[in-house]
Amino acid sequence: MITKQFHSQVYGADLVYEKKSRLRKTKKIIRILKDAFGPQIKKAKLLDVGCAEGIISSYLSPYFRYVVGVDVDRVAIRRASKHKKKNLSFKLLKPDGSFPFGDNSFDIIVANQIYEHAENPKLLMDEIYRVLKQDGICFLGAGNRLVIRDAHYPNLPFVSWLPIWLADFYVRWTKSGEYYEPRLRTIIGIKKLMGNFIVEDFTLKVIRSPFRYYVDDLIKKNSFVFKIPGFALRILYPMIPNYLFVLRKQRSHRR
Repeated sequence: MITKQFHSQVYGADLVYEKKSRLRKTKKIIRILKDAFGPQIKKAKLLDVGCAEGIISSYLSPYFRYVVGVDVDRVAIRRASKHKKKNLSFKLLKPDGSFPFGDNSFDIIVANQIYEHAENPKLLMDEIYRVLKQDGICFLGAGNRLVIRDAHYPNLPFVSWLPIWLADFYVRWTKSGEYYEPRLRTIIGIKKLMGNFIVEDFTLKVIRSPFRYYVDDLIKKNSFVFKIPGFALRILYPMIPNYLFVLRKQRSHRR
């Protein structure tokens, strides 16, 4: 599901191990989950998809009854195991990328910046739907293809806009890696992935309230982005670098 090549490229990088950044991301996720799910999150069982070495899973664990982190990479799970405690465990995904859990197993699922690394994004979303309880929610953080600088390759402007073969060449030519790994989508493609769910979009709410959602390190008070009027943000929506959604099951849906 989540490519092992991705892990091999990012392990040891600040992107994975910078704990201060991870803590802020966790606070943002918790704030959104509390808004969407309410104070009863304390009693919820949570699944963290693509947990990597388990830092965010560990930060999430005090807020929930039980947290399970899953990943496709054995090295990632082994490293994550150092965070294991009474209400926190880690599991390896099945070889085909499916989840090792029964239907309706989790109250809350976190899938943050994961879909673009999935070998089969549709399977990822189908599995999230399957193991999510009927009244549960999924937090989905989704990167946008139409971004000037892909966070995975910040020194390669517009790399995500290119056809895959040309993006691969760009990465090799600049000695930034062997190939371009993420498979980002535009908002149209992301919406197709979420087609089975009822979707609540938190993206503009977060941009409008950066202090409430712990993104004031990215959107500072009195900055240009902070001052953009609402109508302009809606026009620019297809170009926003990262989308934030809460997903719920459709009661009448049949997979």
